[in-house]
Amino acid sequence: MNSGRDPPINLLTISTEEFVLSRDDLIRRIQQRRFPIEYSSECQSVPKTSSLFKYSPFFSEDRFIRSRTRLERAESFTYDEIYPILLPSDEPAVKLLILNIHARECLHSGGIVGTLHNLRRRYLVLKARRLTKEVIAKCTTCRRFKAVPGQMESPCLPAFRVDHDIPWSTTAVDFAGPLAYKDENGKTRKVYLLLYTCCLIRAVHLELCLDMTTFEFLLAFRRFVNRFPTVVRMLSDNGLTFKRAAREFRIMFRHLQSPDVNSWLNSKEITWSFITEKSPWRGGVHERLIQVVKRPLRKVLRRKVPFFRELETILTDIEAMVNSRPLTPVSTTPDDIRALTPADLMFGYRATTRLPTVDLKEVRREDSNAVILLQRHVYLQNILSAYWKRFRSEYLQQLRSMHTRNPCKSTEFAPGDVCLLFDESPNRATWPLCRIMSLYGGDSTDGKKRSCVIRCANGKTYNRPIQLLYKLESAPIDEPSQRPAENASQ
Repeated sequence: MNSGRDPPINLLTISTEEFVLSRDDLIRRIQQRRFPIEYSSECQSVPKTSSLFKYSPFFSEDRFIRSRTRLERAESFTYDEIYPILLPSDEPAVKLLILNIHARECLHSGGIVGTLHNLRRRYLVLKARRLTKEVIAKCTTCRRFKAVPGQMESPCLPAFRVDHDIPWSTTAVDFAGPLAYKDENGKTRKVYLLLYTCCLIRAVHLELCLDMTTFEFLLAFRRFVNRFPTVVRMLSDNGLTFKRAAREFRIMFRHLQSPDVNSWLNSKEITWSFITEKSPWRGGVHERLIQVVKRPLRKVLRRKVPFFRELETILTDIEAMVNSRPLTPVSTTPDDIRALTPADLMFGYRATTRLPTVDLKEVRREDSNAVILLQRHVYLQNILSAYWKRFRSEYLQQLRSMHTRNPCKSTEFAPGDVCLLFDESPNRATWPLCRIMSLYGGDSTDGKKRSCVIRCANGKTYNRPIQLLYKLESAPIDEPSQRPAENASQ
């Protein structure tokens, strides 16, 4: 190659003079097309019906239609500021001009006022504020940082929370730990706590697991079902909600989806439901009771490390205490009826340190078949019915007043919507984009769909609640999508 040759010309690079000439020529063409009468007559005859009449237009020497302002005597202003160029509002090129000022001169900051300030240094756009507001609202960069998360009114309580049913028929389970205990040799080891709570009467049952294997979990769950054989449905968090927790938690939740666990559940005819991933607030029915158990446990143990049997006994004491907590308001007058507790609904009598006994010493053998035992049975049934009647009239009424729902405008989502997916990073520029493939949920409450199946740029699909999606725009989806399983792995 001859080094004396001229460097190659980059045809994509334009000089400043070429840019200014092209911009001015474009503005003249816009004025000539949108203001034909004023431009052809060089503003000598401007009709009163013209949109430019009240701006005192004149034709400048550089062949622009400009406006006469009251700043003609101001010496500190430039010629363009004193006589700004008039432009229409319904022109695509004018919208691009405003967007360019908003992006390059204002750097996507300052809002409408800052953009108008820079725009009026040279131009006077008709209905400029409305047009600037419209342009900024459609700016893709600003929409990314101003998008709000999806919201929807809180659903009503599901049927298994309010209907009269057998205790423990619908049970939620959660995991806590690890806890420390001493073995026979005095060495400190770890143990894990399983909390079961009845979704209806809010009673709890605590189990200890020595490790996180599937075998140990099945033993603990089998003990629970043997003690409460009325279980027909289990609820729990999805394992992926504990992504930032200890690695053992993720292993435990994968055990719930293993073939061994599924086959055992099928034999017992127990269904297992998972909440939507990344939405721990939907598991509040058991998350709240985890704190109720942990608080007294910390106060009792402090820095002590008990032996396994001591820890097991402490947990049974805490379980009895939690099941004796009042569900209804406690009256300050001693003559009023006592508050309702989960133990009342579980057993049909007041929870005490000993079980009630029936004294049958005075009953003859020939009378033991009908009279007293039947009367005692009816008496206990009446007590239990009275407890359930109070449960419906007091506790459920209290839930109605406690779970207030703030009215809010629901965000409308549809398949094909492009959204931002919430991320822990404070910079929204790094949040991934996703597209909604389908919506689901609400079958047990009000029928409104509050969960979505999304697809990210890497092609993977996830299940996410609408509260983690920031809607940007709606777009048609290319191909029909099918909803994957709710507990699809990531």
